[in-house]
Amino acid sequence: MSGESTPLLSGAVPIFQELIAGWKRLQEVPHLMPIVTIGLAWASEYTDRMDKTKAYAIAMCQFRLI
Repeated sequence: MSGESTPLLSGAVPIFQELIAGWKRLQEVPHLMPIVTIGLAWASEYTDRMDKTKAYAIAMCQFRLI
């Protein structure tokens, strides 16, 4: 997930999405639901903030220079 010595956002974003998908699967386990729900709330807040930036577009190489 890093290029020589610099972390790459293009690797972090998909991995974060996989993490959220895994948590959603764990939410189906009754005794884990309270903890996972809290984690998903924080993850949702983080992704909402990320969506308000161009970081995702840049990370996925979809950013166009005008």
